[in-house]
Amino acid sequence: MNIGIISDTHDDLSSLKNAIKSFNERRVDYVIHAGDYVFPGVVKQFKNFNGKLVGVLGNNDGEKLGLLRNFQEIGGELYGEFGDLRLDGLRIAIYTRVVHIKTFQI
Repeated sequence: MNIGIISDTHDDLSSLKNAIKSFNERRVDYVIHAGDYVFPGVVKQFKNFNGKLVGVLGNNDGEKLGLLRNFQEIGGELYGEFGDLRLDGLRIAIYTRVVHIKTFQI
């Protein structure tokens, strides 16, 4: 099984089309999207992907219902803000938002 990972596509359809082409050339079975699609039309581009799209919502994803609708339309799976995936015996956690980072000085 081959897994591709992508995030922060931010409406950049040209780069996304290139990424999907690359995923198909590499025979990727699943693409995990870590959020920030920004607009639901990004998800529809994955209808040209030969595998399955799974993803979570990012902090720039306001049109949640549109994203969910498009995921369903292409046979993908959209989790909320956190995804607990089980793919071919692997357990993968996916989360995109960092709310607070503490730094420590040594």
